[in-house]
Amino acid sequence: MHQSFNSRIDQGEERISELETGYLTIHSKKRQREKIIKNKDAHLQDLENSLKRTNLREIGLKEKVQGDEVESLFRGIITEPPKPTKRCQYSGTRKL
Repeated sequence: MHQSFNSRIDQGEERISELETGYLTIHSKKRQREKIIKNKDAHLQDLENSLKRTNLREIGLKEKVQGDEVESLFRGIITEPPKPTKRCQYSGTRKL
């Protein structure tokens, strides 16, 4: 009878050990997922911020501009490159 109690105690300890191992595995995976989510969130925030910085602003454009006026403005910008200034020289050719 003493042996059967020891056997049941051993089985109980094994089950507890298996549960602890499973818990640690699940907890470790949860931490990894949280870290990945945090990194992805930071990366997404960086992308959003970089997109916000590249917005084009046209100074002197009236607030109530009609569609044709905006199109003609941008056609002019695209067809006529900006004139070089002393601060920023544009050579017009690119070396690769």
